[in-house]
Amino acid sequence: MQLNKQTYLYNSTTFATTNRVSKLKAGTQITIKGIAWSSNGYPRLKIKGGYVTSSKTTVGAVQTPATTDSTPATTAPVATAPAAVTTPPAPAVVTIDSSNQINKYIQANHFKQPAKITSSIWSGFPKNKYTTSNAKPNGVVVHETANPTSTITGEISYMKAHYTNAFVHSFVDDNNIINVANTNYLAWGSGYYGNQRFVQFEEVRVHSKDAFAKEINNAAYYTAYLLKEYGLKPSLATSSKTGTVWSHHNVSDWLGGTDHTDPDGYWATSAKTWFNTTYTMKDFLPIVQAYYNSL
Repeated sequence: MQLNKQTYLYNSTTFATTNRVSKLKAGTQITIKGIAWSSNGYPRLKIKGGYVTSSKTTVGAVQTPATTDSTPATTAPVATAPAAVTTPPAPAVVTIDSSNQINKYIQANHFKQPAKITSSIWSGFPKNKYTTSNAKPNGVVVHETANPTSTITGEISYMKAHYTNAFVHSFVDDNNIINVANTNYLAWGSGYYGNQRFVQFEEVRVHSKDAFAKEINNAAYYTAYLLKEYGLKPSLATSSKTGTVWSHHNVSDWLGGTDHTDPDGYWATSAKTWFNTTYTMKDFLPIVQAYYNSL
């Protein structure tokens, strides 16, 4: 790995000025020995001599000039990096501000217990920059696979084999959050306009009351994690094209370039079947906000 911009080496996971060891220049190559967590829940990379930030804008893969970012590999099979699993610390005690029955169930049973985020980046995806003013994502799109019989590993394998048609950054189910495409580059999952702006993940369909609640909990945690990672605050998508938390349906309605309506149908059916209630993005946002406040 290498530093994309200047940063500091610290002797503690608490990044205070008094804990700085030295200044590290952009281009410095580092070897990551592990991941540690600060007292307020931020992941730090342990390297020789101390700790550095885990921010994806600061730390990235070693750059090589051999190929153009926009050209996907077309010859030899592309290797997949070994999966790296990070265990988030238990979030601070925060109440989900919602009267929805699913959110109450999550608060009582699963909040503070999100799945581990597994990074298993596949280098075969094209690397095209976002077209936002700072070339960074300015929101997150929630999808669902619309396949009632698939598994998370099956979905990932299928996507790698068909990525020229579409791909997203990550997949979520009741027990997993798996990141397979570098979120610093755009994905092809929500039409031209959504792709230019958003990190995107798919929910894989699950088939029980508890599994659905756990999946929503994981999705909310991951959304909050991404927003915090890119310096964004949680807010619902709007018809004026603002907001940071979007469904694929929101993109279809307000940005265009696509006509999908997920995850509305899957959420509505699952909420009615197992909780005799409804569930929409307005219900999802309070869990995102609660996790965001705890990170």
